[in-house]
Amino acid sequence: YTPIAPIASPTRKGAVCGMLRQAGMQDSAPHYLTDDVWETILAKRTDEEIIEVAKAKMAARPNERIGLKYIAKALLQDPEAMTVTPTFAPLLGG
Repeated sequence: YTPIAPIASPTRKGAVCGMLRQAGMQDSAPHYLTDDVWETILAKRTDEEIIEVAKAKMAARPNERIGLKYIAKALLQDPEAMTVTPTFAPLLGG
């Protein structure tokens, strides 16, 4: 009898890809991006931010297949600071 070695825990990028697939992004696998790109994205973004960017991109193009390579450009940008948008802006001019 040879014991089966335990499966190594997934890397963060693998875990993120799993969450992206759960969120509806079928084209998401760690090998879709280079290690350098992953390193930059994971240093800038929390897992939650990555998922939110993906959801926003998918919502903006509901009938298109959105993949990891498509959202990578947005993920590589510095995260935007949270800004409060007024719900009512007075009309200017006339």
